[in-house]
Amino acid sequence: MSEPHPQLVLPLPLDDQYRLDNFIAVDDARRAALAALNRREPVVLLVAARHSGLSHLLQAVAAGSGCLYLPLAELASYPAAAVLDGLEQQRTLLLDDIDAVWQKPEWAEALFSLYNRCRDSGVGWVAASHTALDEQSPPLADLRSRLGSGLLFHWPAYSDDQLAELLSQRAARRGLTLSAELTRYLLSRLARDPVALVDALEQLDHHSLTTGRALTIPLAKQALAL
Repeated sequence: MSEPHPQLVLPLPLDDQYRLDNFIAVDDARRAALAALNRREPVVLLVAARHSGLSHLLQAVAAGSGCLYLPLAELASYPAAAVLDGLEQQRTLLLDDIDAVWQKPEWAEALFSLYNRCRDSGVGWVAASHTALDEQSPPLADLRSRLGSGLLFHWPAYSDDQLAELLSQRAARRGLTLSAELTRYLLSRLARDPVALVDALEQLDHHSLTTGRALTIPLAKQALAL
């Protein structure tokens, strides 16, 4: 007999580090998507590689807005009906990681039904995927065609310059100044995604405070074991 699921209580907690004021809209695609979400477009599909800011944007929009954020990769093991039933009463649904349930028949049926209920009741629908959604792939071909009727934004991965800008902005919020030399060093040694870089920045800040040393490459080597 399978283990029972813990009780599901929505909404799930949001990560409070994800805010609109620290979302780095560094290119036309991200700026256009942000504008579309601010306008409350009825149907939006966002597609980008992991660590490209999708979850950041969706959680930031959800915070304090009355929109419901659903991290479907975390919820995929629950019965679809337990998660999705009655959500057409929400203001806007923000469905992260829709590709995590794209090929699950139970979820396919429940998502398609929810989409139709949301359309009838005027509830906004924003879906984010970290892989391209093949229109020919069952069982969600019908839902994919519905999403195709809305606005589609495909984001590129962050460039080195954009990652450097992100680091600089996050450092400034902590009252820190990163030299260009240290920034280049971090980008050459660390995983090239915002989550890893911001985590490293937090470690550097902590190490700098506890040791009383300035942010330098030697400090980074010691603090991050590089």
